[in-house]
Amino acid sequence: MRSTGRILSNSRLRAHFARYDMTTLILAVALYLGRGTPSHATVDAIASTDATPLEVALLVVYGARESSWQVNAVGDGGKSCGTWQQACSRVRGLSERDRARLWIWDLRHSSLAAVDSSPARASRRLAIARAALAGATAGR
Repeated sequence: MRSTGRILSNSRLRAHFARYDMTTLILAVALYLGRGTPSHATVDAIASTDATPLEVALLVVYGARESSWQVNAVGDGGKSCGTWQQACSRVRGLSERDRARLWIWDLRHSSLAAVDSSPARASRRLAIARAALAGATAGR
């Protein structure tokens, strides 16, 4: 019989369990917010990133608030597209995974206020993400 340590040394299994934990976190934050749940494609997209838990919570908050989880949402008079309402000129033709990765890249290379376009709203949503993350992981 194999030891658990040897089985978990397999990188594919470690990646599977890490992804499972990420999926659990995504759904727990979404349920905590009470604004619906993301599609399998969106959960998969978020889980495919290297996002920190707070960045995951931010992706969930923005997905719930910006598009109500509508992957094909278009807003701002046709200027913003997708789950996270990114500039259509930048995300048109990209997969949901690529859009999630781009959102994280933008966040890391500028600021949340720059990603949001409203510093005040960004600040409020950061507070919501922090509270949702704390609530979703309480008791873990």
